This record gives sequence, structure tokens and C-alpha cells, in this order.
Amino acid sequence: FEAARRDVSDASGGEKTSRRHARKKEKKHLRHGQGCGLVIDSDNGLIVTNAHVIKGRGVVRVTLADGQSVPGDVVGVDALTDIALVRVPRFVKTDDEEAFFALPAAPPLGDSALLEVGDWVIALGNPFGLDNTITLGIVSNLHRTSSELGIPDRRVDFLQTDCAINPGNSGGPLVNEFGEVIAITAAVRADAEGIGFAIPVNEVRRVVGLLAKGQQVTHAHVGVRMVDVADEHGEPGDDEKKSVTGALIVEVFPGSPAFFAGARAGDVCVAMEGEPLADAAHVRRKVEALRPGEPLTLTVARGGRRLDLSMRAADRS
Repeated sequence: FEAARRDVSDASGGEKTSRRHARKKEKKHLRHGQGCGLVIDSDNGLIVTNAHVIKGRGVVRVTLADGQSVPGDVVGVDALTDIALVRVPRFVKTDDEEAFFALPAAPPLGDSALLEVGDWVIALGNPFGLDNTITLGIVSNLHRTSSELGIPDRRVDFLQTDCAINPGNSGGPLVNEFGEVIAITAAVRADAEGIGFAIPVNEVRRVVGLLAKGQQVTHAHVGVRMVDVADEHGEPGDDEKKSVTGALIVEVFPGSPAFFAGARAGDVCVAMEGEPLADAAHVRRKVEALRPGEPLTLTVARGGRRLDLSMRAADRS
């Protein structure tokens, strides 16, 4: 774990402030956002962190584990996946001179698709300003949707872990037993105890690749809010919903692809492109795999009939 530990940085929005001075002023002034980051490309000075750590700023202060501190420019942000990319300069000015600034080597990235429930993981970060903190746990769940966590403004399939993840951990790495980064932690539930969530590294790798090229990260959607059909089984007289699997549409957003295709609240999504759908998360994964503008056919159950609704995915970015 040593390589990953060295490459955890503290990413703070705002100007450089000494710790002692910050403590004195803490009660008098609002503090800027603070969190962690991970060196992901040392040759190009790139550090990945959470978008909610950046909080819309264009410049942040990056402090390495050895105490070195430099300004960093925000290269790009994708709020829907809560990922931001920061670039630090290759040369920094000290005492009217320019000195070469080198980031530590980036740790190896694993493959989050190979994770299994019960795998050992550790979280590294600076919770509550306590530098270089490590907590141990396991992978508790592989697929927690943002809607399950009560954050519909995100489009992330989170990993769940029982590693302690607290304010200040956000943006730091979750590392497997082989020292590979398999996720980026995100403190998304203030009321959670013994439950932490992290963004799988495969998604981080995809988004960072686009942001580093200056490209926009697109997110396909069709414009519906859904719940699992199983959530509605208790309703009396709902025999149709009890007889099918899929996702129940509870809201269709005006002006969306689903709206113009004729979808209605109460429809049950049972198939997409002829493939049966298991639940709401299955529908989301299928839609998110599409490119904006790509056509799709959604089969819904309505009033004892099955209807094929044709539409094109739109971009939610």
C-alpha cells in the first residue's frame, strides 16, 4: 500500500493557509471545501478528486503527503459522476526562481469489474484534517445506485464498503489487497455510520480520459423516474404489476424522449431492444451505456397490453 499512500494529496479550494492560523480563524470564517485527491498521471501533473470537493472553483491548493503545496488548475469537472480533474504545474516559483515540481509516481489502477463482495479494501485520506489516515474494511455491495442513496443529481453505480469514510476522505483512494486503486471514495451520506461509498475506478478511468482531452462527458437518459416493480407488490388490485418484472415508471419528465414517445406514469418497463429487464437499476445501466442520440425501443406493460415505444436517448449533461 505504500505507493498509494504516498500519492494521496489534500485538495483544498482557496488560498494557502497554515494549520495554526486556520484553527484560530475557524470559528470566525467559513472554511473552504477540503478533501483528498489521487495522482493519476504524474508525467502530466494530473490529480483526480471529487467534484463536490472542487465546488465550482477554477483553482485549488494541492498539498502532498510530504508537505509540499502548490496551486492546481481545475482541468474539468463532471458533476453527475462527482469526478474532477486537477493539473499542477511542472515548474513552481520560489524566491524569484522557478523550480521543477515533480509529483510522486501514480499508483497502479485495478479493475473494479473483478471485485467481489467480501474483498478486503483500505481507504486512505485525511478525515477531519487528520492526515494520512488508513481504515480497513471489505466490499459490502457492488451496485448501489445514486437514487438508492437519495442523491438523484448523481449518475453513479457506487461500491459500498464498511471502511470508515468521513468528511475529508472524499476523493481519496480505495485500495485492494494488492495495492491497486479500485475506487475513489465519496462521503455521500452524512447520516451513515459504518457504511461508505466509492466510485469504481473503471468509471473514474473513463471520465478522466475524457476530461484530460478537454471533452465533455455525456450521459444518456430518456427522462423517467422509476422504482422496482417489487416495491409496489404490496398495493392491492395491482395484479398486472405483480405478474411482471422490470421497472415501474412513477414520473415522466415533460419534453423528454420518453414523454414524446408516449410513456406514462404507471407503465412497467419490461424490455429494452427485446432484452428482458430485471429492475430499475438494469434499465439505468442499459440507458447509460447508450450514446446521446442513439435510438432505442422500450417495451412497456400497460393495461394488459405490451407496447413498443421508440425514442432516442438525450444528453443529461
